[in-house]
This record gives sequence, structure tokens and C-alpha cells, in this order.
Amino acid sequence: MTDPPLLSGTISINSAVSCNGFNDGIIQFNVDNINSGTSPHSYTLNGTEFQLTSSIFDNLFGDQYHEITVEDINGCTFSDSIFLPDPPAFTISANVVDASSINDGSIDLTVSGA
Repeated sequence: MTDPPLLSGTISINSAVSCNGFNDGIIQFNVDNINSGTSPHSYTLNGTEFQLTSSIFDNLFGDQYHEITVEDINGCTFSDSIFLPDPPAFTISANVVDASSINDGSIDLTVSGA
């Protein structure tokens, strides 16, 4: 009797979060080609229920770690985590310039961030 194949892999970011505070990040667990365990695989994100349908998880917020655990048909598991960054927030500052007389003032806007 031989032991079942080992199970391992990595997580990749398929799509980074587009704007600060958005939940549009996408990550995927990629089962290793050599240590692939025994198919089929199921996956869980951050300890939720295992799903058989996909190794891709979407609608994720940034600025936090996400952990994916993969389980093969024999119950062998492997976990990995990845930090999904959140882009910096936009900030806008306004400076009123020379508003001492009527209709000749202006406002300088400075936008910073992603």
C-alpha cells in the first residue's frame, strides 16, 4: 500500500482591489503540479464552508490577509495565506487664493493618493 500524494500549492492575486475600500479583489489557489494530492479538491476561504466549484474567490476587501485551505478526496489539507493590499485613499485639499475682492478669487485643489 502506498501513501497518497502530498498536497501543496500557492495563492495568487488575480485582480488587485481597484480603489480604497472596494471589495473587488480576486485571489486563486493553485494546486502544485507535483504535490497535487488526490482529486477532486475542495476549497475554503478564511474558514468558511468548503466548496467544490472553484479555487477562485472574489469580492474581497483589501488591507487584510486571506487564507485558503484546499482539501483533497482523502481529507488531506494544505493552507496558504496572502496579503491583499488596499490602494491608498484619495485626499483632496483646497486652498482659497486671493479672495479679497469680488469675482477675482480662485481655489487651488490638490489631489493625492492612488
